[in-house]
Amino acid sequence: LEEGVGAFAMSRTGKLFYSVGGEGGPSPRQLVWIDRTGQMTPVDPAWTFQQGSPNVDWSISPDGTRLALTEQTESGWDIWVKQLDDGPRSRLSFTEEGDYFPEWTPDSETIVWVSGPLGDLDLMSRAANGTTEPSVILDLDVPIAVARYSPDGEWMVLRTAGVGGQLGGRDILAMRLGQDSVPRPLMAAEYDEVDPNISPDGRWIVYGSNESGRYEIFVRPFPDVTAGRWQISTGGGFSPKWAHSGREIFFMDAEQRMVSVALETEPTFRAATPQVLFEVPNDIIRVDISVPYDVGPDDQRFVMARVVSAGEGDDEGAPSEILVHNFFEELRARVPN
Repeated sequence: LEEGVGAFAMSRTGKLFYSVGGEGGPSPRQLVWIDRTGQMTPVDPAWTFQQGSPNVDWSISPDGTRLALTEQTESGWDIWVKQLDDGPRSRLSFTEEGDYFPEWTPDSETIVWVSGPLGDLDLMSRAANGTTEPSVILDLDVPIAVARYSPDGEWMVLRTAGVGGQLGGRDILAMRLGQDSVPRPLMAAEYDEVDPNISPDGRWIVYGSNESGRYEIFVRPFPDVTAGRWQISTGGGFSPKWAHSGREIFFMDAEQRMVSVALETEPTFRAATPQVLFEVPNDIIRVDISVPYDVGPDDQRFVMARVVSAGEGDDEGAPSEILVHNFFEELRARVPN
């Protein structure tokens, strides 16, 4: 990496994603729609952005008209709002610290996000149209990584931050808005629980956990998570999301495929065998402890971020980006213990 700039991100499952070369840092990203057959279409062909942080999360407003994301500019990592598909975008946060993981309130009027140094992340809030000032709405002794609302707006579930590259320390908390002054532990074992997402009817919560030694996808009743537990992935699973219909859960499996699981919730919860929708292309951003996509309002397509490769558009000389599978095995083979 003596010439130009290098950047990398490491997955705990052994995947290394890095960039080399170029004078402008990592390659830009382009948001794309991918339908259930794997067909890809740019959201806005004229727009690319810098992702910056390896933590990613794109969030479509419940009314389907806008998308919030973290974008890196000369001013740092901030929250921006993009009008879908090819409309303008506006900057929502202006802090000196990093701002990450934007989430909409159910009425599409407000965005919350986490902000601050990585060891002291607080939860911020601001009107999505920028007409109010940003405010801290939750400041805990532990750093918050992700906050999500129940569809009825009565609950907020939180995922606490862990230490990069280490297992454990990532827990799921919940608070009933207007009643609880602080969140209560919902799932807080010695292993990691990540990516909480409440069902459209508010009765179930899906999440990821590495309690078996690898990440799998689980569903529990909500808010009484002790009333049942179902594993719906087989062979590994990451980044779960409910369909707006409530009759499916989407996630990425260990082979980097988008998967759908059909559900029945009456008279009891029942999940069908996971069905592969499409292979996720290698140039699509993928991670294991956040959700690098969102589901379109009709449940027929997904918004994801694609790496714009060197030579596309006006990016001549941009760095190459490389995905290495099973990096830990290669490292052990090359470096003595």
